Amino acid sequence: YRQDLKTPLEKFNEKLKMMTFQKELGSMFAKMERICLHANVLNSTLHLTEEKTLMRAATLCKADLAATLTQEFPELQGTIGKYYARVQNEPEEVASAIEEHWMPTSESAPLPKTPCGIALSLSDKVDNLLSYFSVGLKPTSSSDPYALKRQTFGLLKMLIEKKHSVDLPNLLHACAKHLPGKTAPIDEIMVFITNRAKSVLEEYGLKKDEIEAVLQGSCTDPFLQFCKIKALSAFRQTEAFA
Repeated sequence: YRQDLKTPLEKFNEKLKMMTFQKELGSMFAKMERICLHANVLNSTLHLTEEKTLMRAATLCKADLAATLTQEFPELQGTIGKYYARVQNEPEEVASAIEEHWMPTSESAPLPKTPCGIALSLSDKVDNLLSYFSVGLKPTSSSDPYALKRQTFGLLKMLIEKKHSVDLPNLLHACAKHLPGKTAPIDEIMVFITNRAKSVLEEYGLKKDEIEAVLQGSCTDPFLQFCKIKALSAFRQTEAFA
């Protein structure tokens, strides 16, 4: 820990150039650069947070992966980045976002709380979906080595619970332009997201037939469609519905 503190977080970013994210998709440094671009697109759509703060957090969000302490204890990724950022006098929202962008760490774990953390977490999850699908590393019913199902649950819950309406196909198409010479199968990703969305919406106590009626085959705007299902459910209780 003391050894790591001698190196500014930004300097750790240089080491990310030597760390592979995925052999066809380049280094962790390249991934961090894509997250910055995705975050810009997301924030211009959702207006979540101040751009300068978001870009600073996006630039530092993966830096602690190169820290000695994180390499010794990988489960501390993000948490250690938050502490190092605080010691190095980064704004509190930047420090929190470094930890929060990994959230949720399981399907039932807490979601990010800060606007900057939400923007960064969404950007990271969008990048993982686009990246892994673009090189054919899709989850199967028995295998999900890159935890894409969990990350999609997180993405959907953030949009629904934080009440953010976004056109998902448009967002994915805009962010897919940042991939290095790869084509992401957006239609396939949308099918994957829609299947997860049905489970998430049922978790909120909504009925299957009402979910199917509103989604009409595709979860294009999770929060808006969540509101429509609630409205349909309420209308169904009235005499007028029959």
